[in-house]
Amino acid sequence: MEEKNTDKKVNPFVTDLWKAEYCDPSNWAYKPSTYGIEGATLVGEPQMMLFSEMTGQWRNPGRKLRINEYKLREMKEYMLEHGIDIDKGEFGYVDADTEAAINLNHRRELGLHHKEVALPGWMVQKIRFDSETARILFANLSNVVLDVPHINPSVKDIEAAVRDLCSLLDAVTEIDVKTFIEKLGVHLGKTNRGNILRSIMLDLNHGEKKVKTSQRYSTYSKATIDYWMDKYCNDEWIDDVFLGKRVQIITQYNIDSDLSAILRANRDAIVANEPLNLLIACTEPSKNESLATKRSKFFDTTLEKYEDLILQMVGQNTDKWNRGRFAWNHPDAQNRFVPQCNNTETDGKLIYVKNRTFN
Repeated sequence: MEEKNTDKKVNPFVTDLWKAEYCDPSNWAYKPSTYGIEGATLVGEPQMMLFSEMTGQWRNPGRKLRINEYKLREMKEYMLEHGIDIDKGEFGYVDADTEAAINLNHRRELGLHHKEVALPGWMVQKIRFDSETARILFANLSNVVLDVPHINPSVKDIEAAVRDLCSLLDAVTEIDVKTFIEKLGVHLGKTNRGNILRSIMLDLNHGEKKVKTSQRYSTYSKATIDYWMDKYCNDEWIDDVFLGKRVQIITQYNIDSDLSAILRANRDAIVANEPLNLLIACTEPSKNESLATKRSKFFDTTLEKYEDLILQMVGQNTDKWNRGRFAWNHPDAQNRFVPQCNNTETDGKLIYVKNRTFN
């Protein structure tokens, strides 16, 4: 497989792009690694391998799309302009038993189908796995680097991989999900990792997989509220209100940063002489405050605090009449809460709680 002769005529790897010295693994700064994955074992020494020899079939579930055409073009342009950087570049990995490429999809695509790149193969390390879980974890962790040319797994890639890992377990714990996300999404921000956790836990708590969890209550971001409504909600409120009337989604834990958007929606509803219908997710209950209390206090305390602030700023009394001028207090407003108790609120219905004396 590996050619010692570096002449282009006899060495199938050497091209204008791939220099002869790239065929010697000792010239590379990169050192092969199992990335700490239990059940992954390096096999033999690094070697050159033609893309055409990687005949095994395995799709990385951590790639939502097998080939990202935009990223492929970006990688191609980078290689043609800058060449191969063996000080920053990494080896590919190939399954020692099946000859399947584990993490070379885009480079392999360039080599096989973009002849102008002149890239017949790559430096690879053979590897063996004792489980599919080890294979998936390795494929994703070995894909997380910061140097170009490279394509880090996207948020959707990481979510797809975590869902695949969960499907391999007989029963899934919340800690399992968090651990997978933290391992595979090390390059993602806290918000994106949180959204992945919430969407997967929503599915697990709705019976897609037996779940063992201490999570009695679900928490939401705006993204996971949209996800829940699209996938699980069967409340008439969606057709009657959400799809045709003014609605503002509020997550209580993020209400301060969303206040300007809430006030703009309130202004627009007042100008149109229409109610503003709120869809609300509360913060997680505590020993001192039940979910029911949290929901009541959202109107009695949280909204009232902002109403007081605004009315006082414009020199108005904080009385019932002035509060009634806010569009969410319109008598026709149909405010609702998303279900958050995983034990009792499982029928896909939204929760009505009376908004003081207004609606």
